[in-house]
Amino acid sequence: MLKQNDDGTWIVYYQDERGNKDTIKTFTSEEDACEFFYNLVTTRYEKAKPYIRKNIE
Repeated sequence: MLKQNDDGTWIVYYQDERGNKDTIKTFTSEEDACEFFYNLVTTRYEKAKPYIRKNIE
């Protein structure tokens, strides 16, 4: 997830199904945070792609 803190910094963090949060990285720039988040999500998707079922019926 991506969120702006009250102090203006941006954090990329993981939140599990129980609501526990683990900060991955903190940024001062929204642009840098978004770029990092995008790269993180696309990388994880590419790694998971072989395990994703294509035809769920």
